[in-house]
Amino acid sequence: KTYYLTIEKFIEDFGTEQQCIDYLRRLRWNGGFICPRCQCNRAWQISDIKYKCQNCGYQSTLTSGTLLQGTHLPLTLWFKAIWYMVNLSCGTNVAQFQNSLNLGSNRTAIAMINKIRKAMAICDNQKLNGDVFVDEIPILAKGSFAENNALIAIEVSNTGNSHIRMKNVGDYSLKTDVIDFISAKIKKGSIIHTDGFYSFAEIPVGYEFKKEKRKSGRNHLPPVYDVLCALRDRELLGKRQCSCSSTNTNEYLGECCYKFNRQNISVEKIFQEILKIL
Repeated sequence: KTYYLTIEKFIEDFGTEQQCIDYLRRLRWNGGFICPRCQCNRAWQISDIKYKCQNCGYQSTLTSGTLLQGTHLPLTLWFKAIWYMVNLSCGTNVAQFQNSLNLGSNRTAIAMINKIRKAMAICDNQKLNGDVFVDEIPILAKGSFAENNALIAIEVSNTGNSHIRMKNVGDYSLKTDVIDFISAKIKKGSIIHTDGFYSFAEIPVGYEFKKEKRKSGRNHLPPVYDVLCALRDRELLGKRQCSCSSTNTNEYLGECCYKFNRQNISVEKIFQEILKIL
């Protein structure tokens, strides 16, 4: 069942706390309650979302281990916030997010966005593998009059699909930035394609290096150029209205990567993935 055609349809299915609780219970405990400590499947229900294991007495909630754990906000608000963010093809703007959810506090809006972005990062933390192109691209942060730079790694598969990782490096990248980025984002044994420029001239041990030439008239390697165009066409990069300040640039870039890497996955599956992430 798909819930995402209109906001009216979404509110019809998730307009009450009980509807959200029932959906989350089916999503996480479709086969019934399982104690996270002793794996017992018998429990007393203490409240709408809290359970106590009949075997070991351990208490757990329906939201334990998810981005909703410990929240004091209604589940209806969280569901709507996640629905809003995953339905955006572009990056999330704080002001628009706050207005769409009728939040009275800018701080609450930022906290919710950051929590959802962290869940996205957990869902999308696999290292790239195989043939991976690494380059530096310009990004324009909100409130900035000059472009910053980000390292970008692009895994190119035989199917033509690309998976990407990005990290903000400020004015320019150093050798240490490149080495740390490759080590953190790319599996050992991969082939690293770069232009061989100063900061890309050294790569960590365990990777194969291959120098590539840029096409005439272009500032980036071929796959990087194509991905950069796609990111900007979807307003994931380079737009002042995007929520990409100097304090949350990497979190914002993580959201960009997550949405780009899942562009062929249904919104329903993304919604469920974020809700049940542990």
